[in-house]
Amino acid sequence: MRALLVEKSGQFSVETVPDPSPGVDDVVVRVDAVGICGTDIHIVAGEFPPTPYPIIPGDEFAGEVVALGDARNTFRSGVGRKIQLRPTARTSR
Repeated sequence: MRALLVEKSGQFSVETVPDPSPGVDDVVVRVDAVGICGTDIHIVAGEFPPTPYPIIPGDEFAGEVVALGDARNTFRSGVGRKIQLRPTARTSR
């Protein structure tokens, strides 16, 4: 997948990184749109210590569920469902 990779403070690039696979409690979403928030800008600038670099920013996004971990077999969105995620929301719409 293509992602903005922040390698260290002030150093970032768009890279191809491996597609994630879900852990037991995870949901994998193919991102269609992402918002970069103020915290992401501070992380890129090195103003949000301690930041574990490298990091892929963007915690506000919308997309399609493409994989579920074993414990998520009852996840109400299911594979193929469109969802949105905001840092303050823990459920999809």
